[in-house]
Amino acid sequence: SADVGLHGATAACMTAATALYNLAVSLPAADKGSDAVTSALVALVHAANAQDPSVAETAFRLLMALGHLLLQNDAGVELVRALELDLKKFEAVGDKVRDIAREVQMVLNGRAY
Repeated sequence: SADVGLHGATAACMTAATALYNLAVSLPAADKGSDAVTSALVALVHAANAQDPSVAETAFRLLMALGHLLLQNDAGVELVRALELDLKKFEAVGDKVRDIAREVQMVLNGRAY
């Protein structure tokens, strides 16, 4: 049924968000400018922009991964700014998603959290 397909897509998105988050936290700080980080940031921005904000846990993991990769990464911040990450859609989601979206926005604005 259509519900199974939707659930499968949601599960796949959650799995991808979890993998990207695990990658983000496992990379040493020295690797923040690497091609792997650049690719992860592009994937995260694409996924976050396509993300249904009502799937809170997936949105949270994507935003946590983004935040982690952007800390002390000026080139990454410039890249994400250029890719036009849409954080406004996460404002109406639960507190933890809204809060991490605001923290990511602070990093993008040059005010680290």
